[in-house]
Amino acid sequence: MPYLLVQTNAHEDVIKQEIFLKDATKTVADITGKPAEKVMVALQSGVPMAFGGQEETCAFVHLKSLGLPESENQRYVKALCDLLENTLHIHPGRIFVQLSDHPRHLWGCDGKAFG
Repeated sequence: MPYLLVQTNAHEDVIKQEIFLKDATKTVADITGKPAEKVMVALQSGVPMAFGGQEETCAFVHLKSLGLPESENQRYVKALCDLLENTLHIHPGRIFVQLSDHPRHLWGCDGKAFG
C-alpha cells in the first residue's frame, strides 16, 4: 500500500540502486507499520533538477499511503531524509518531502479496489 517515489539528480549505479530499494522498503515498512511485502519504491536518478537555482545534488520524495496520521509527519520526514542522506549522500537541506494520505477507495491491487 505505501508507495515511495524518489526523484534525484544524483546518478546511481545498478548496485547502489538495489541497495537503496531494499533500504527504502525497510524504512517505509518500519515507519508506516505496513508489511514490507506491500511497499512499493521507485527511484528515478539522473533527473535534471535544481534546488534554489543550484544543480548540486538534491531530491524530491513523495510518500503515499493509506493511514498516514498527521501526528507522525515529523517522524516520517526525518526518517526519509536520513535514508537519503545515508544511502544517496544527499544533504537533508536539499530534500523536499511530500506526504499524501489517501482514502482506501482510491487504492487498489491485484485487480481489486481496497474500499
